[in-house]
Amino acid sequence: MDMNKVWSFIGKAFSDGDQPSSSRITSTWLSISSMTLIWFIARHMMNQPTDKLQVWAANFPMVIGALGAFSTAPYGISKITSAFTKTGDKVAEIAQVPK
Repeated sequence: MDMNKVWSFIGKAFSDGDQPSSSRITSTWLSISSMTLIWFIARHMMNQPTDKLQVWAANFPMVIGALGAFSTAPYGISKITSAFTKTGDKVAEIAQVPK
């Protein structure tokens, strides 16, 4: 395996337009920690008696959804912010055009 290709792929995965992306790095860390937490919750659920397991199992999809939203929030906020910044720059350019 050519390690240069691997490092190149990792570099591109954590960059946005050849610029390092802190939101992608943060999202990756939150995804890994969320997956670990889901694994621990599932492991904990399997040791519960049936009546408690029903409560845990009923709320497990909600926990997974919440952790999914939590882990992708930094990247989504970054993209939304850049969209509003671009729109604001266009509005400012139009406002500055002399008549």
